[in-house]
Amino acid sequence: MKIEEAKALFFAQYYDQVIMRLPGVTYRIDCYNLSMVTRSNEIASAYLLLRSVNQLTEEQKINIAELEDHRANHLQKVNDDLQGWKEDRYNFIDSCVYQYLLRIGILLPFTYLNEENKPVTLQPEEIIALKWAQY
Repeated sequence: MKIEEAKALFFAQYYDQVIMRLPGVTYRIDCYNLSMVTRSNEIASAYLLLRSVNQLTEEQKINIAELEDHRANHLQKVNDDLQGWKEDRYNFIDSCVYQYLLRIGILLPFTYLNEENKPVTLQPEEIIALKWAQY
């Protein structure tokens, strides 16, 4: 897969959010806008405005705890989990929590298959360096 296709797939994870930026324009990510930007080669200058896990609110942490089938008073476990995410141990994130974090615009690692069909995982810092996203 070409890097431009990988970028389009990365964008698609954040479907239906008003976070795709081009110089002077903000788009909601939907099928039309994503295909339009991809076909017009504007994808090279487009980026997503996302947040880091450090920017989760207490309410969002409670939601994560509830998704993990914990009571709201188990925030310490969520804080411990967040510390793990900050330390690049993203692999243990429950899929429901992962989807929730994407839906609220949290920048997470992204894996795609390169042109040799080998998996490549980009960490948030690498995604920012590629200018696919900004905080």
